[in-house]
Amino acid sequence: MEEIKDKELIHYKWVLNRIQTIKYLIVTTILALLAYTGSSIDITNDLLSLAILSIASIFLLISLYLSGKDAGAAIFYVEQSQEGISKESRVIMYALIFISTILIFIAKILNTLEMITSNNAMMR
Repeated sequence: MEEIKDKELIHYKWVLNRIQTIKYLIVTTILALLAYTGSSIDITNDLLSLAILSIASIFLLISLYLSGKDAGAAIFYVEQSQEGISKESRVIMYALIFISTILIFIAKILNTLEMITSNNAMMR
C-alpha cells in the first residue's frame, strides 16, 4: 500500500516538473518574440509598422510579466510561487501573446510592402 503512495507521489512530482518546464518555455518564447520585435524596429521604414511593433512590444512586456509571475519565484519573486496566476490572467497572457504575434506579422507585411513600393518608385 505504501509503495503505491510512493509511486503516486513520484508521478505527481514529475507532472509538476513538466508543468513548470512548460511555464519556462512560455517565458523563453516571449523573450524570443521581444528580441525579434526589437530587431524589427531597427530596420522598419514605415511609420505604421513602427507603431504596430511598438504596441506588440508593450503587449509582450505585459505578457512577460504575467508569465514570469506564473512561472514562480525563479523568474520573479512571488510569495505563492507554486500557485501561479489566476485563470483569467492566464487567458489574458495567452491572448496578448497571440495578438502580439499577429501584430508582428502584420507589421512585417506592411514593411515589406513599403519596401516594394519604394523600390518600384526608384526604378521609374
